[in-house]
Amino acid sequence: MELTAAGVNIACFGYDPYQSKQVVNDLGAWIFSTTGLDPKNYILPVRQNFASYNPVVDEFTYMVQTDEPWIRFSDNPMWQWLFDNVALAVSTDGMENKKPVKSSTSDSCKVDPIQALLSALMLYDLADSKVRET
Repeated sequence: MELTAAGVNIACFGYDPYQSKQVVNDLGAWIFSTTGLDPKNYILPVRQNFASYNPVVDEFTYMVQTDEPWIRFSDNPMWQWLFDNVALAVSTDGMENKKPVKSSTSDSCKVDPIQALLSALMLYDLADSKVRET
């Protein structure tokens, strides 16, 4: 609410459907009560499974490794630490889909910001396709 009051336009919210019913209901109520818009157009599921992550992992890899990268990161050492914490798991179903997972079982190994970055790219693609539909 503070961000929108400050003038930030939010295209959509993503959520992992696993155990997120209350958050989705609260957010949907807020969207409807403040805008009158249908929350289903703005609250989109972002599943954290192989099939959902695979396309965005490939897209992100391309964005970073192309000759002229589409995305760059600051020199902050946190980025290197975060990416060092991530490994790509490959599905065993013959499809060879990929998703980010912790590279170790250590509690200090954090991958949430990288998963959030990939989820944001998923949402960007979802929101962009919704805009093109209208």
